[in-house]
Amino acid sequence: MPVSADGWPRRPSMEEERLRAAEAAEQARQDAERDRQAEKDPASSLKCIELRRRIGRGGLTLGHAQSEGCL
Repeated sequence: MPVSADGWPRRPSMEEERLRAAEAAEQARQDAERDRQAEKDPASSLKCIELRRRIGRGGLTLGHAQSEGCL
């Protein structure tokens, strides 16, 4: 959490909270769209899901998933 000049924790402003919420909503929308697209090709869907899991665990880079067309 950010700290103010006097050393107290700074509460994010309403605008910052709105921006974070909008970014999270956009990311969720993109994830849902990607999942819908992946459902059209079941083999690709399973491959992409596994690649995303491996990226989340730090086993792969985003470049791997992009080269497979999953991102």
